[in-house]
Amino acid sequence: MLKQSAKGAALTIYKFGKHSVVTRSNERQTLSLRELAVTTGRKIVPSFELFETYYAEAGLDYADDLIRTQLQGPVSAASVDQERTLVVYALKYEVLFFAALQKLYDAAEGCKSTDQTRYLRAREEWDIAAAMIIGSTQNEADVGTGDLLYKLGASLCATFNTCDPTSGEAKINEKIEESLYAGSYLLKSKACNSVMIYADNIQRYLQVR
Repeated sequence: MLKQSAKGAALTIYKFGKHSVVTRSNERQTLSLRELAVTTGRKIVPSFELFETYYAEAGLDYADDLIRTQLQGPVSAASVDQERTLVVYALKYEVLFFAALQKLYDAAEGCKSTDQTRYLRAREEWDIAAAMIIGSTQNEADVGTGDLLYKLGASLCATFNTCDPTSGEAKINEKIEESLYAGSYLLKSKACNSVMIYADNIQRYLQVR
């Protein structure tokens, strides 16, 4: 849509969603990217305050203001491709970054719950976080596939000499995978303190250092 300069349509989908459907209070509802971008639930992530403060210094509400400015603002000096890149990358690497981390920490907290429904939701939240990091189009045998944070690590490991010499996979992605699998297993056995440790590990692995 942005390639066709259809900013209005892109803004509508950003604000109200289209394909992603979730169940809340036994009702199926559409989940929008903007909802992920503005949810106060992200405060459960230990590093979120640092990012929030950084954007606040520029007068922005994290990535949401930046995205909406591009989608509904006046014509700028940027080209269509530049505007599209800014919006798409903000969604993939900023909005989904914290959305995934929120799900991990929500899962770690839910693991401790004595409410069976909440505990089962925690296991689901961990899986959702994995989906937000890896994406449904990622093919383990082809680093050229995928479109999210996992793909970013895979596509840059050769540039920064951080590929596993045996598998060819990004070393950081291998660590993320191991932590996701371990956290999922520990959730099933309700080893909640260990689940929190793996959530912390994944947060650290996802940060560019």
